[in-house]
Amino acid sequence: MQRARESRSCTVTVIVYAMAVSYSILVSRFEGGIAMIWVGGPVLAARLVETPRPLWLRTLLWCMLVNVVITGCIGLGWGPAVPLAVVNVAEATGAALILRVLLRSCWPEDALELVAGYYLGIGLLVPLGGAALGTLVLPLIVPFHGAHSFFHWFIGHAVGLIMAIPVSLTLSRLAGGRERFEHEEVVSSVLQLAVMALLTYAVFTQTMPIALLLPMALAVCVAWFGNALIATSLPVVLAMIGGRLTRAGYGPFQLLDLPLGDRMQLFALYAAAATLCVLPLVCERAARHRRRATLVMALD
Repeated sequence: MQRARESRSCTVTVIVYAMAVSYSILVSRFEGGIAMIWVGGPVLAARLVETPRPLWLRTLLWCMLVNVVITGCIGLGWGPAVPLAVVNVAEATGAALILRVLLRSCWPEDALELVAGYYLGIGLLVPLGGAALGTLVLPLIVPFHGAHSFFHWFIGHAVGLIMAIPVSLTLSRLAGGRERFEHEEVVSSVLQLAVMALLTYAVFTQTMPIALLLPMALAVCVAWFGNALIATSLPVVLAMIGGRLTRAGYGPFQLLDLPLGDRMQLFALYAAAATLCVLPLVCERAARHRRRATLVMALD
């Protein structure tokens, strides 16, 4: 029974990782370059946090093989497929190790320290290391445009890690029974997601820069008053809808006289900023609820 459960967990992780890698390549990669927002790494990192350490090696090897096949078929080709897979899986492993340490040492008493470590370790150090390795390895195999590609890689992977890990981790814990989602929250949660989708569409079908503050304000309000899963999902909705419209030539970022790739990277930073605003509120609110529950139990 235990072996069957472990095999099922590994299979689910590999399938979800394959879907995330395919989505990143098909949706956020254009003009023959690298993906503008990489979500494969954060999805794998979140699953590794919830996976027992003895299963890591098998999971990582399968994910690396999947990454090689997908990159060879629909990405940059078979030449860079292996080094790209190695770097991508190494990034996810580093992010998972840092997140496990942060959760073990900081949660729930030191929520702000957790957020600071998350930003610096996972949002800065891990993608910097990945971008440096990619910049060193890829020019030996395919044409690579030095500093320009380095920054595209760094920003795309940093944005993906910052935005996708909280949602992926919460969904993984819900699937594993470690978190609960109350039925009475379903209607309000669907409404909040719908409002964010409509608001994002409205903001990115016109060109007033001040309107970019509206999705941010909605995400902050939900983070303070609503469900943590929905609060961390709102920046993802913003990125999916706003990114497609920006790429299609709509929205406030079209006012900038920049190449499409640079505009997409600026949009990615904007979407990541929404997560940076949401995450401290979500963590502090959860920590406060945990402390209140502990106090009530102590008084009882």
